[in-house]
Amino acid sequence: MISRFPLVLVALLSACTVQVGGSAEDEQVNTGTAVQQEEVRAAARTIAALFDEGRFAESWALAGPVLKSQTSQQEWARHVATLRKPLGAAGKRTIEGFGFPKELDGAPPGEYGLIGVRTDFTNANAVEEKFVFQRVGTEWKLIGYWLSKKVTFGVSKQT
Repeated sequence: MISRFPLVLVALLSACTVQVGGSAEDEQVNTGTAVQQEEVRAAARTIAALFDEGRFAESWALAGPVLKSQTSQQEWARHVATLRKPLGAAGKRTIEGFGFPKELDGAPPGEYGLIGVRTDFTNANAVEEKFVFQRVGTEWKLIGYWLSKKVTFGVSKQT
């Protein structure tokens, strides 16, 4: 069976950029209410704690329907382990921003919550963790997770 998970991840990556600021031409980002932000922050904290403890498969119990329709628990756990294990232990986390769109590419209309968190890991500092949630009833269910790190290769020196 061919996994569709990488395609979903690409779709989520393109649809879920958490951005603060930008030009006047950029679409206005809904950063949510204080209550929404706290709910998504709490959901991300719960998922992050499971990931920090290496309990990747257990995070499946907190996954939403969009994620569950695209991959299996085993594929999910393998994906997250591949992302996280090389980084080592997580340290300081700082919230970078929130987004609350009503639509995401490849997902039905609904209520979504995004949070970007800058995390210092043992083996890499200033890595951005991005968590994407879907509201299911009264709960925020995880439907996406990825990491990004800006890297600069070489430095231009003028003589």
